[in-house]
Amino acid sequence: MAFDVEIREFVETRERATHEAAQTAALQIVCGLDLVAVLAASRDDREKALARVSRMVKRERHRGATRHWSYDLNRHIALKQVCDRLRATLEPERTTTTETAKFSRHAEAWARRSGNREGGEVPPPSV
Repeated sequence: MAFDVEIREFVETRERATHEAAQTAALQIVCGLDLVAVLAASRDDREKALARVSRMVKRERHRGATRHWSYDLNRHIALKQVCDRLRATLEPERTTTTETAKFSRHAEAWARRSGNREGGEVPPPSV
């Protein structure tokens, strides 16, 4: 039993280290920023780096929307992950993820449009 726990912890630690290394390399290649240095920097420097990475995400999203030949989904995902990570260091008290917040906003808007203000059961889609 103890070996199973140690093996699981080792694998999780290795996967986390691999993920961090991939993010660091992607940010260095794409933006010329060192993720380790940015995370260790002051709040102002992290905000500047976040603004820079956010602009890069916006540009990449635009490339994808226009089906530009240089669009790279992996680069877009890596930039978005770094952006989320930097935001988390600036807003540690925030616990909801972007996707959860986006889903709840869309669900609330749908409920207002459909007249289903109390929530409850969702009607089946009309065909």
